[in-house]
Amino acid sequence: MKPNTKKPDSLAPFSEKILPEYGIKIAEFISQEWFNGAIIGNGCEFMGRRNYVRKKRLYYRAEQDSENYKKIIARQKGDLSWLNLDWRPINIIAKFDNIVSNGLSDENYKMDIRATDRYSLLEKKNKINIHKRNMIAKPMLEEAVKLGLPDLRPKGYVPEDEDDLMFFTEIKDRPKIEIAEEIAIDFVKEFNDWHNIKEQCDKDIVQVGLMAAQVYVDPINGVSLRYIDVENAVHSFVKKNDYSDAYYYGYVDTITISEIRKESGMEESELRSIAKTYGGGVNSLTQIDYAMCPFDDIIDIKIDVLRFAWKTSKTIKYKNHIQKGKVVRVAKKDDSWNAPAGGEKSQLTKTYDVWLEGNHIIGTQKIYGYKECENIMKGESNKTKCPFIFRASNIYNNRLHSFQSDIEVLCDQMQYAHLKVQHLLAELKPDMINLDIDALADIGSDTKGVEKGESWKEAIAIMQVKGVVLSKRVDMGEEGIKDARSATPMPMSQGSALVTAMNVWAHYYNQVREVTGINPARDGSISPDALVGINQMAQLASNTVTKNIVRASVDFDKKVCETISSRLKTIYRYKEGKDIQEFYNRAIGKHNLEAMESMNDRSLHDFGFTVNMVPSNEEIKEFKEDLSIAMQEGTIDVEDKMEAQQLAKINIKMANEYLKYIRKKRIKQKMAEDEHRQQLVTQSNVASAQETSKGKINEMVAKAGITVDSEAKMSQIRLAEAQAMIQINAPVADKEFQQEVYLAKLESFTAFDNKKYLEDKKDARIDKQSTQQSTMIKQRQDNTAPIDFENNYSLDDSID
Repeated sequence: MKPNTKKPDSLAPFSEKILPEYGIKIAEFISQEWFNGAIIGNGCEFMGRRNYVRKKRLYYRAEQDSENYKKIIARQKGDLSWLNLDWRPINIIAKFDNIVSNGLSDENYKMDIRATDRYSLLEKKNKINIHKRNMIAKPMLEEAVKLGLPDLRPKGYVPEDEDDLMFFTEIKDRPKIEIAEEIAIDFVKEFNDWHNIKEQCDKDIVQVGLMAAQVYVDPINGVSLRYIDVENAVHSFVKKNDYSDAYYYGYVDTITISEIRKESGMEESELRSIAKTYGGGVNSLTQIDYAMCPFDDIIDIKIDVLRFAWKTSKTIKYKNHIQKGKVVRVAKKDDSWNAPAGGEKSQLTKTYDVWLEGNHIIGTQKIYGYKECENIMKGESNKTKCPFIFRASNIYNNRLHSFQSDIEVLCDQMQYAHLKVQHLLAELKPDMINLDIDALADIGSDTKGVEKGESWKEAIAIMQVKGVVLSKRVDMGEEGIKDARSATPMPMSQGSALVTAMNVWAHYYNQVREVTGINPARDGSISPDALVGINQMAQLASNTVTKNIVRASVDFDKKVCETISSRLKTIYRYKEGKDIQEFYNRAIGKHNLEAMESMNDRSLHDFGFTVNMVPSNEEIKEFKEDLSIAMQEGTIDVEDKMEAQQLAKINIKMANEYLKYIRKKRIKQKMAEDEHRQQLVTQSNVASAQETSKGKINEMVAKAGITVDSEAKMSQIRLAEAQAMIQINAPVADKEFQQEVYLAKLESFTAFDNKKYLEDKKDARIDKQSTQQSTMIKQRQDNTAPIDFENNYSLDDSID
């Protein structure tokens, strides 16, 4: 920030902030910071940033200035006049930039959109509660059906457990409004050629370290996207890569007087004044009388317009009319209104962030289109969405630093090595040979004149064709014999120096790989015979080095989607956007008719965005192997496999969890089916056994009936026979009966006599015992000697 710049009063009432005078203060503040408060010229911050961006882009195209290379090669004045080199830079850096920028494609991640407003959350909660009630009631209702009661089981989906409910709500039962929002955002991107915008932004983040775009609402085309060339971008002083600490954004758009007239509706006199301001300097039309010349003569003059957005706050105040302690009416008041003393309870205040946008003609006091940015999401979190989206990869105190900046010095060293190789190649000569003419002349010493000259010419021809060098020994007398060589080879040093230069090139090339992480595994130059583990580790290391750039690109896309969503909400909030609403409804209905119906309440919904990175090839490969194993086991079917593969393209973690759950579920179902099948087999065996047993019983009953009938008949026969025998044997039987009676009487008498004998013996023993007992009592009383009852005498007598 320049010392003499004065920031507009942020505490001013919003009624003042919305006035053009306040907008001019904003424009002057931005102009002072970036353009020195005047028409854009050299020396201002804007030109410094523009030159930085242009140098990066020229370097990427190998069109950088070669003066620095010449200064290095030329050690002293005049050296370049002796050199004949191709000073055109070779394009070294483009390969590495392209590998990184091409890897930032939105095919590598998926935007997950979830409704976060209270209505959607309440709807989800109600659905989940209904499913839970059905899940709890299902067993009881099934038992009721078995008992013959009416079938009250719920129709449709009934979860088996909490996990089943979770996967169902996350995967299959997404709210229609989320599907509609996803279709709408994709349509907006496709309609505005987002692929090309994103491609250019990805190049900017790699080359320059900054990417920028604008999301706005066009009255005809609806939500629109615009690429912002970062060399024309301006913003407040920032320290964060996500620009969350920025309070203004903008870009310089160079347009004609004609376009300004169409956009602003300015009077001709104002446009002539603007043309005069620009015509004398930028366009060099100093001979024109701008006040009197035909307007067509100045209509194509180029003008720099600053299109900006400024963040501020807005306070809304309401007056509560209270009667008997209750609020009966609420009235909106100006933000400068304050409740009278003692009536603080009757005042409600709400403050939230807003953005003011406008167009300022740089170098003048002219501003047009200044207003509150109406396409703003006013959510409960008070996070307003600016129409400009900026994202840096590595910014420090407002200074950019890019991926390309890290390797430019190394690429310069490679360029120096390349020039030195050219120099060595230019100076490289065939191997030198030192010819001694006198020695050649002495070879044919026996000849003279012309014949002698022909002799050494023949010697040179032999040397060039056969590589044979002729020599002659000369007797020097006392000095001895001396060998006279006619030709001596002289080695050259350029060859070894050329190898050194090539090694320097290879060294810096490897340094570039180390700094950028673009190793052979990343650029595809690794040998196909390399081990898989080594390849994966190298790929992982490369991805780690450039992770900050990937994160910046993904975060940029996420913010664009969030801003598009907020603009869609604005369109569906106001009746003025009815035509655009129908346009989007048709686009959504083309893909999903049910989702189109949910857009009728689009203004009631807010959405949260999360990014799911597409799984790597290794993760997909491992997941497919797990699917194959599960298919062979029979724990999943084809439908489950297709569902899991589709889910794996978005979220590999969720896909693994889904696969584990499905396997457990299928195993449980299989066990239940096996148990049920076993029960059927058992029941079938029991029924078969019962039928077999019943047949046997019937057979036995039939046999028993035959036997009983046969026995009955035989009994009658035997009875008849017995009666006949009784009649025959009656006299014999009577005699035998009398004998038996007699014998019985004898036995009865004998038994009586035996019993009587035993009773008499018993009575005798009892009498003897009683007598002995009495004697023993008397003996104890008299304290006499013991008595021997067997021999019937006293022991004392025996002693005597």
